[in-house]
Amino acid sequence: MTSIRFVLLLTALILALNVILVCGYGFVIGKLGRDDRKIGTNVVNRKVTIRCRNEIIRFPAKGQRNNRRLSAIRVTDNGPFQHGSKIYLVKGGPGYTYSEINVKPINGTASRVTLEYFAKR
Repeated sequence: MTSIRFVLLLTALILALNVILVCGYGFVIGKLGRDDRKIGTNVVNRKVTIRCRNEIIRFPAKGQRNNRRLSAIRVTDNGPFQHGSKIYLVKGGPGYTYSEINVKPINGTASRVTLEYFAKR
């Protein structure tokens, strides 16, 4: 009877661990309100490298325009164990019509970050 309980407990633990590792770690810069709409998305997908390179993500992209003020930026880190990158807001952000975000991968880990930009209607 105890072996069946042990197997069930072990199976539940493995399933819970898989759910935790699949879900991305995220945070929001600014305040995301009910009437905010997504106006853009950037995805950073870096492979594992020895050298750690910074990548600056600009919104709007070169040659595009945005005349709405950003209300929030949602950052989701989908990297391995959700600690694949350090993310810094360099310029702009909520209250401005542009933003520059520095994504710095940690040595030896892949970087998979999704940036979503929101503005009021």
